[in-house]
Amino acid sequence: MKLNLLTREDLGNPETYVTVSPSQMAMWYRCRYAWKLSKIDGVGQENYRESGAANKGLIFHAFMDWLHKHCIGRPISRLSPSGQMKALEHVQLTYGADADFYKVFTIFLAYVDWAAENEEGVPIASEIEAFANTGLVTRDGRKIFLHGFIDLLMDVFGKLILIDHKSHTNQPWTKSRLFYDHQFMFYWLLLELQGVQVDGAYVNAVNLFIPADEKKFDMRLVGIGSKNIRPRFERIPLGPHEVNLQFYLDEFLRNIKQMWCDEAVYPMRLSSDCQYCTFRDHIELDATGNESASIATLKVRHNTKDFELIDDTDELEAS
Repeated sequence: MKLNLLTREDLGNPETYVTVSPSQMAMWYRCRYAWKLSKIDGVGQENYRESGAANKGLIFHAFMDWLHKHCIGRPISRLSPSGQMKALEHVQLTYGADADFYKVFTIFLAYVDWAAENEEGVPIASEIEAFANTGLVTRDGRKIFLHGFIDLLMDVFGKLILIDHKSHTNQPWTKSRLFYDHQFMFYWLLLELQGVQVDGAYVNAVNLFIPADEKKFDMRLVGIGSKNIRPRFERIPLGPHEVNLQFYLDEFLRNIKQMWCDEAVYPMRLSSDCQYCTFRDHIELDATGNESASIATLKVRHNTKDFELIDDTDELEAS
């Protein structure tokens, strides 16, 4: 099964286009002024290391990426001792110092066994960078493309299946919850807009809860010692007949027009916590009469080694 997807080289000169990713959409939904500071003004966002559930998700996703890149073209099977060691060493380079690293590794090994028992398809591509032309043009004449990294595509009995990996610790993924997950639908549209027919999609969800009591930790189950024992791994299928992709496309395009095409309006969140972004110091600057200097000041503060400009790559996220 061959896919002819747009590549970054196909887009041409970077100065002639902009891209919109799920993470950029998420920032827009949370705080339009933060989006404006990042995408229009070029103010860097603080580099910080995820902790807790989010970091467990990043570790697990790194293991999954390694697994599927080593299974392209063949069914997923249990790892040999040497394969387990290769996966461990690969992810250990980035996350080995994390307190939960080895617990997440044991959960990953249990997942591989679960996948070997339950997967019916063959991975054909992993962490696929994809672009799709929206047909829109920015205020200054640049083309606008959707952009993201798709977790996994599989050939299941000749049908193309889109797979997204989701993790959680206390809010299980359900089919109804997927309808509120713009990232999942975004990936699906990335393919459909390029003429690639997706025959179905599903989420492989993993519960990464690790109890403080070592005796209650199990690789395959959560809730040991309670009345609510449940599996760590679940699959949630979603067929094309179950979702109206046109609805999501229309809403994405409506928001992108407000971002890049219509008259620029970026209302500020006047919140004391302002935890949705790392630009909360802008409120104090503007409120004390330093509006004209606030952008320049923020750039000096934020564009250092501890901060980075957010490009349109999709961060690995623990959803």
